[in-house]
Amino acid sequence: MKETFKIAGIILSAIALSILFFWGMVKAGDWELDQIEIQECKHWTLEANKLKDYYFTQWQADQCAAHNIKINAPVK
Repeated sequence: MKETFKIAGIILSAIALSILFFWGMVKAGDWELDQIEIQECKHWTLEANKLKDYYFTQWQADQCAAHNIKINAPVK
């Protein structure tokens, strides 16, 4: 009986550790994607400041708005 509980404990621990590992990987991926999107918005904002006819598409404006980055160009 003790051996059964020991094996069950090991299996449950392995399952819990696997779930935590994959949850951490998903969260790290979300953070990395956010950082990439923020860098894109900063790049586009610099381009808008350099080029007088620069404009944002709606999806670019939405992406920057999601990260609270203000854009100084029209949206077309």
